[in-house]
Amino acid sequence: MTQRADSGFVSFILIGAAALTMFYWARVLKKMTKDQKPTYTQAREQETKNWVYDLIKGEKEFVFVAEVPGPEDKIAVRLIDGILYIRGTSSFSKEVPIDGANEMQIFDFKYRNGVLTLRIK
Repeated sequence: MTQRADSGFVSFILIGAAALTMFYWARVLKKMTKDQKPTYTQAREQETKNWVYDLIKGEKEFVFVAEVPGPEDKIAVRLIDGILYIRGTSSFSKEVPIDGANEMQIFDFKYRNGVLTLRIK
């Protein structure tokens, strides 16, 4: 009878130790997932916020230069009522207002190595 009581007590201790270990690792994993922010979201937000373009104003024309993702055949550009609409791949879409370009049109389109260059007359 004592052997049976001893094995029950040992089983109880082993089950308790296993339960404590499980709780410990569950807390550690939960903390790890809370502390780490998803890197793809940060990169996407940073890409959107830090998008920079150059607009060079001449006498009768503008030159627009910007980095746009995608192959040339996936890029769409339109100038409507002084607003330049740009679309690229991976849901890249921008609107750039250009003062004084209401009556102008896109005259030249060049895309090389991820850089879009437009001449607007």
